[in-house]
Amino acid sequence: MMNIEMVEKADHLSLLDIWEASVRATHDFLAEEDLQQLKPLILEQYFDAVHLKCAKNDNGEILGFCGVHDGNIEMLFISPDARGKGIGSMLATHAINELGATKVDVNEQNEQALVFYQHIGFSVTGRSPVDGQGKPYPLLHMTLYSIEELSMYPDSIDENRIGEYPAETKSGGGYFYDQVLEYRVWCRPWQGAPDEFDGEIYYYAFHTYNEALEFSNETDGSEAPLVLVKQLEWIDEPEAGKFIHKTGERLTEWRIEWLLESQRKEDTIANFMRENQT
Repeated sequence: MMNIEMVEKADHLSLLDIWEASVRATHDFLAEEDLQQLKPLILEQYFDAVHLKCAKNDNGEILGFCGVHDGNIEMLFISPDARGKGIGSMLATHAINELGATKVDVNEQNEQALVFYQHIGFSVTGRSPVDGQGKPYPLLHMTLYSIEELSMYPDSIDENRIGEYPAETKSGGGYFYDQVLEYRVWCRPWQGAPDEFDGEIYYYAFHTYNEALEFSNETDGSEAPLVLVKQLEWIDEPEAGKFIHKTGERLTEWRIEWLLESQRKEDTIANFMRENQT
């Protein structure tokens, strides 16, 4: 049985060990030099700046911890040996229900963390090109919205055509979209989803983001929802900083957060090209 308990000052070294082991297991993009620079900051400053809670087993061993400050989940780390046992979800739920957490920042390169928070209802609302120390590790800013607030993501353009669009689509974001066609949740049998197509990956399609998110949260082996969009005009970026205005209909799958403030209007692309002239 797992218990959520307060953290004592004497526990901080144990938490630091869990933090380092967890970071080494999940943050392979983090340079060793940066990790070593963070360790004393974590121990001497960051632990004291947050409300810490830990998960202990029946033997009193700490297997994970979270830290919340001003509604933000600033820390959530699980011992690598204890991953996959629901401890992260338990701590996150405690942070939300008991500590009032509604926001979290996730390293963009940490795909596992992004999917984890999306599965429990967080949505990406912004991005920073550097982390809190000014290092080149982009952060995704995520917020936990109520069902009412999730209406910021538009419904599909035609509910009667859900599931009729081709599974294979174009790659690349394109910066702007014209229509939302459907929301998709891809399922992986080898990760626990029902095996419906001889072990092949497959998806379910939905009219609304809320429906897709609920299905994703309740289905083992499913990914966070994606959205299929139609583009009539978009931006191609063949290399960093080089932008080309393209026209012609194409369908592409997007991450959900790309929908925010990116629906194309009459002057959208002209303004974008003017602002990004080289």
